[in-house]
Amino acid sequence: IRIKKPIKTKFRLPVFNWTALKPNQINGTVFNEIDDERVLEELDLEKFEEMFKTKAQGPVVDLSCSKSKVSTKAVNKVQLLDANRSKNLAITLRKANKTTEEICKAIQT
Repeated sequence: IRIKKPIKTKFRLPVFNWTALKPNQINGTVFNEIDDERVLEELDLEKFEEMFKTKAQGPVVDLSCSKSKVSTKAVNKVQLLDANRSKNLAITLRKANKTTEEICKAIQT
């Protein structure tokens, strides 16, 4: 039984949630019949890696420019409620099963 060598890639690719078969378990399966070398000749591995590389390995970004952009966006952003309180309020409003007008009237009284 021949053990196939792993293919080395330039970029890190996403991993599958699977358990590799042992060499004695592949008898009678498609994995026993596949010729890895022929597949690698037909497959454009550079294009494949570029398409499926993880997002963390995207194009290089100039951090000096992005920091100034982020800081100006953060200054201009006005928030009335923080995200967690807003989410809890939306859940409560949905569960109360009341209209906005009824809630406003109840708060005023």
